[in-house]
Amino acid sequence: MEALLRRIVEAGFFTWEDKYYTPGGYSMPPMYLMVNLAGRSKEMSEHGGAPDAYYELEEVLRSGAGVEGHPYVPTRGYLTVEPLSLDLGGPEWPHDADVTPDGMGDGTYTDGETLAFAWELVNRNPTAPVYVSYRGDAYRIMVQVPGVSYFEPPRR
Repeated sequence: MEALLRRIVEAGFFTWEDKYYTPGGYSMPPMYLMVNLAGRSKEMSEHGGAPDAYYELEEVLRSGAGVEGHPYVPTRGYLTVEPLSLDLGGPEWPHDADVTPDGMGDGTYTDGETLAFAWELVNRNPTAPVYVSYRGDAYRIMVQVPGVSYFEPPRR
């Protein structure tokens, strides 16, 4: 951990802007990086245009920073969907799921196989939107996990 934090400091993290944004950007939703040290703290968001050193750090962090981990699968999560007018070729949502995109409304908590399916999709490429199809319609899905997601889902 000490080596990782040293690498972050030496990359210039504490001198970077708080927000980088480029229309069309690289990550959707924006990526957030927060570091809290004993003497200083900083948070930044990135949606394109950050220093090259940021993208190098992002790759290190996404790869586990040299530490072998274990897949995390939440036991409860909050699913939201956005209907789309254009089918972008996403995977088919399971027809036997306990929650379906056309029945989520403004969002809903779920668990089990439905959550595992959604979680796996959003973690294939965490910086890209996730699209699914269901009964001929297209949706963008999002998963928020209490205590894990940057933006907390509504309380149950």
